[in-house]
Amino acid sequence: MFILFLLRIPGFKRKIALFCQFFLHVLFSYFQVPKIMVKQVFIHIGLSKTATTFLQNEVFTLIPDINYLHPEFLRTNHSFQKLINADSSWYDKREIQATVEQIYAHKSSKLLLSYEVFSGTDLNDRQLDRGLIALRLKEIFPNAHIILVIRGQQSIIYSTYNQWIKGHRKYFKKIENFIGKPGLNYTYSMYLEDGEKYQNNFNKFRSIQNKYWYFDPYKCTYLDYFKYFSLIQTYKTMFNNVSVLLYEDLRENFSDFLNQLEVIIGESIGSDQILNRLVSNDSDLRVNSGLESIQLQEQLFKNKLNIFTNKTKIINILTKIYRLYRNVKPIHKNNTEKEYIRELIKGYYRADNNTIVANYPEIKLGNYPNDYEL
Repeated sequence: MFILFLLRIPGFKRKIALFCQFFLHVLFSYFQVPKIMVKQVFIHIGLSKTATTFLQNEVFTLIPDINYLHPEFLRTNHSFQKLINADSSWYDKREIQATVEQIYAHKSSKLLLSYEVFSGTDLNDRQLDRGLIALRLKEIFPNAHIILVIRGQQSIIYSTYNQWIKGHRKYFKKIENFIGKPGLNYTYSMYLEDGEKYQNNFNKFRSIQNKYWYFDPYKCTYLDYFKYFSLIQTYKTMFNNVSVLLYEDLRENFSDFLNQLEVIIGESIGSDQILNRLVSNDSDLRVNSGLESIQLQEQLFKNKLNIFTNKTKIINILTKIYRLYRNVKPIHKNNTEKEYIRELIKGYYRADNNTIVANYPEIKLGNYPNDYEL
């Protein structure tokens, strides 16, 4: 009877209809997923130090009829930054979905995103959760084609260290302090032994020694970051299309590397235009000019001086004095940075690289036995 009474009230039915319309609109907006199917999406996820800047600035910009999102947008846009960095408790995928809807309004039928941080290292070289980033990319771009470029471990570690010294970080420590290798495992039995020996005086426990740490907070990067199988497997498990390319192909046979990209994206990249520019340029745009061991030592010295003074004239005078001293007493004569890395990683990546060869022979790591230990 009460319902019949309400229905007789003028305008009540109209108010009910408007309320239902509003409710359905809110419900639809909450669960709405961007229309991913209308675009063909390609995501270049790095790695860092695999000619990413060259690809981003010199190659991807030449692809016709494609909406290209450069790292300058992806590293600044809040929704993409949250996709990469945000804790799960405050990550809201609706925010990135709204951004993607705006991007999809672009007339191009293809979309290309390129950002090496997607593969797990940010601008400060913090190790990010690669699996979580991959999962979030899958949620937003479920049909994307992933492009990953990898590089031989010794070469990429040396290049990373080189960049830290000559780049904006002005790193001033030796290679031994730069990269961390997992220490000895501090087992439960060791913990019990220490408890009995030191009567629970925890400051004397072996665990305070960094040789037992897996992640040494004083190191800048870790050897395990350059084990590629788990990263490749993560993306191949989630995405139907994953292309793994080799930096060594780009370095040794650039035209073939471009052909691989053209097949993946389905567009001509203007190979002749890029090749002509490379030939006419004094320095190879594909490679950031690195420092050799003696130059590294000199730059390390300069970076140390920067802690105390930013006066260029003083730094230059002291550097000249250092150079004279170095000529009299050579530094790192029998143990260059490359040799240190070679000894550090000897045998470390062999099993992981062989797992890639066994599971993904199409990647063809065997073509470069001097770069990938097998």
